[in-house]
Amino acid sequence: MTIETIKQKGEQLKAALATIESNRKLWQDEKKGLLKTTLEQIKSELGFDMQVQSLTYTTNSEGINLTFNNGYSGIYEKTKTSMKSYAKHGGYIVFSQAYNGKVFVIIGYPYIEGIVTQGDAIAVGKFNPEEITADFIYKQVSFFLDEMIKWEIDTSVDSQEDEARANSVGFVFGKTPPSQ
Repeated sequence: MTIETIKQKGEQLKAALATIESNRKLWQDEKKGLLKTTLEQIKSELGFDMQVQSLTYTTNSEGINLTFNNGYSGIYEKTKTSMKSYAKHGGYIVFSQAYNGKVFVIIGYPYIEGIVTQGDAIAVGKFNPEEITADFIYKQVSFFLDEMIKWEIDTSVDSQEDEARANSVGFVFGKTPPSQ
């Protein structure tokens, strides 16, 4: 090992730190606003009960998300004296700034309190801020909506819970009916 090797490593570290500062500046000056504006437009066009949130409590680790608001699931439990409604907590997509100024895209799934457990959020990817354009945002939201459609139609969590519930009362999924 030589001092020249150490100096080269030092230059590489300086370049990495400069990239982080550049990423953070681009986020603050352009991309955060573009995300908020584009997600607000999408929310308006979709017409669902949604909100766009700026998660700005930690500087240089901020996020902008689009989330479905919590609401009624349509599932009720009757007792002798009352009726309990189960809340549905909405899914979300978040564009979150990482420690190095790159941007994570994360999707979280809905769940129904006491009925359907919350699935694990998925990290769609980590992107350089330069990649964040309106078209990029549309593509990510399109993927998010695909995931919400899948969840609403049939999720692996739902299927497992439905199967367990049905099995508990004597039904068995996956068996072929006897031939006639």
